[in-house]
Amino acid sequence: MTASNTPGVVSFGLSAKVLTYDSASSTCKTFEFSSTYPGLVSLLAAADWWGWAKHFKLQLSWTTTIQPLGDGPFNTEGLQHYHNVVIAYNEAGVSVMVELYHWDLPQALQDLGEWFNSTIVDKLAIYADTCFQEYGLKVNQWITFHDPYTFIYGGYGTKYIALVLMILTVYKAACNFLLAHAAVFYKCKNSYKTKQKGADLDTLMEHAKLMVLLSKVHQKKNNLEAAIDLLPKLEYANPEIFEMETKNVPLLVLKRVQLEQPDAITIQKQLAADICVQMAKHVEGQRDYEKAIKFYKEALVYNENDSKVMLEVANLYLTTDDLDACQHQLMTLLKNEKENDAATIMLADLMFRKNDYDAAMFHFQQLLQLKPDNYEALARLVDLMRRSGKLEEVPKFLELAEHASARSAMEPGFNYCKGLHVWYTGNPTEALKLFNKARKDSDWGNLSTYNMIEICLNPDNETVGGEVFESEEDGSVSQDKDKSDSEQMAVRTAEKLLKELKPKAGDIRPKLLENMALIATKQKANIEKALNAFMEISTNERDHVGALYGMAAAYMVLKQTPRARNQLKRVGKNNWTMTDAEDLEKSWLLLADIYIQSGKYDMATELLKRCLQHNNSCCKAHEYMGYIMEKEQSYKDAAQNYEAAWKYGNKNNPVIGYKLGFNYLKAKRFVDAIDICHHVLGNHPNYPKIRKEILDKSRASLRV
Repeated sequence: MTASNTPGVVSFGLSAKVLTYDSASSTCKTFEFSSTYPGLVSLLAAADWWGWAKHFKLQLSWTTTIQPLGDGPFNTEGLQHYHNVVIAYNEAGVSVMVELYHWDLPQALQDLGEWFNSTIVDKLAIYADTCFQEYGLKVNQWITFHDPYTFIYGGYGTKYIALVLMILTVYKAACNFLLAHAAVFYKCKNSYKTKQKGADLDTLMEHAKLMVLLSKVHQKKNNLEAAIDLLPKLEYANPEIFEMETKNVPLLVLKRVQLEQPDAITIQKQLAADICVQMAKHVEGQRDYEKAIKFYKEALVYNENDSKVMLEVANLYLTTDDLDACQHQLMTLLKNEKENDAATIMLADLMFRKNDYDAAMFHFQQLLQLKPDNYEALARLVDLMRRSGKLEEVPKFLELAEHASARSAMEPGFNYCKGLHVWYTGNPTEALKLFNKARKDSDWGNLSTYNMIEICLNPDNETVGGEVFESEEDGSVSQDKDKSDSEQMAVRTAEKLLKELKPKAGDIRPKLLENMALIATKQKANIEKALNAFMEISTNERDHVGALYGMAAAYMVLKQTPRARNQLKRVGKNNWTMTDAEDLEKSWLLLADIYIQSGKYDMATELLKRCLQHNNSCCKAHEYMGYIMEKEQSYKDAAQNYEAAWKYGNKNNPVIGYKLGFNYLKAKRFVDAIDICHHVLGNHPNYPKIRKEILDKSRASLRV
């Protein structure tokens, strides 16, 4: 070793940009540790030694500091001393490499036969094992022996003049040395390397970054299993889990960077937070919302002021219907960022969900008055107005947005919002034109394309596979070849649009729509193909609402009602979420249709009320309710429900107009019946049925 012979004084050597230093004076008569290493670190820092010497070789003293007897108990003070030394150099930004043996064999082992005695192999392995346990997380690299040639050949090869004796002694000592080296190496490799990542900090940080990047590549290629496998699967802040997790490089980096490179801790915390966010997105895509919340919260441990993550947590609380937790999260976020538009939009959404319409409108008005062309807020407002049954209030906000910019008519966001409004108010043709204007936009294109596909597959928003209104519509709307050709052309358009989609990794909505397009062809082979695809999705993601609805729709078109009902009953057990809102509504409507067909009006009414609770503008739900009331000869209530269906359908559907007029007639509201007839005939002059059966009878009743 390189200790000085003068107690309290140390020496150091310099070679290949590695500083060599022994902090324990091995020649002191009493066992005392040198206290000079902090001063030495400061001295070298002041002299800018660390500007170019980034590594430090620390030679441990087996004999005087750690295990004086070479066997038995270890000296806890000595072990702690080297902890302090390593920390001091780490804090100076220097990477420490430790040398386990520098010719200081304990006297007890010297007396047992030195390196001729094979027991030294196990003794050295035990000593090394303790060092790995103690310093493994702080030390970058390990050296087993210092210059073995010198202490083997120099120590034993020059003792004997006889050549044979010299060879035998050197061979025996060298054999034990090699066995000892192998024992220490495999102890490190098999027991510690996977946990402690025997690499320097820069390599570890680079490895963590590359691991995240490679995961993103797999995610883009829709190889989700590989993407997840590259990321730590357990919480990083749990040390016990860390001990079991072989891939947890980010936690290891965080543990070491605090000591070795404190300036980089912010960057590494952000990397750990990003990994948590990626894991959250993976499990969120698998609809494991509780685990996703857990990962997002873990990300906030590393970056507590990350507004995007806080917003994601709030959104998941909203999705899982934990409204109080959502509100608390949003208020915390808005306290730090008062002008966070996304948080304000979500808070307004929350107020709608809590039936606090005035508070929701206050937040939207406050936001849109300051920035009328905030199209994200406007789109959310349109949807919420639809669900609250107040679509008539949307045009004033659209006008504000239109006047806010001279180019608003060309803005994809504005056309998307306007398209939503006209679609929800029963004008699918105009909606298609508006969505088409936003179809190529990077922000609004995918959303617009999805809506265009939905319109092409079901322009009149009918209940796919429903049978209640089938006979009535057959009697009132001609189902000639032209209409059939038009429907098939729309399906082909939907198929072309599906190819334009650029879905996110793990998004199965395109697959759902692709199979709904197969059902829309009304060809048995295509329907069965779609049914098999929906079954596969349902197997992979149990109780996936979209897949269950698709299976039910396919069964209904194939006239297998009992099987459809079984699938829809599974959907009935699901709680309402914004993610599944549309598919839940379609499922409830279809199940209500089945119940109405079998005369189970009470069960159908319960489902329809659930639809209207979450979407008061649901034209079809109001129409079904009116149908049930009409069958029960409650014409006044039937007329009230048909009025809502007529209103939310933008007074365009002649079939609903006919039903409303009929119930006005039965309820002896003859003037209202005549007004409806005039409105229907004004827009649909080739609809003579309403003239003969309602208009003429209403006029006759008035004369009487």
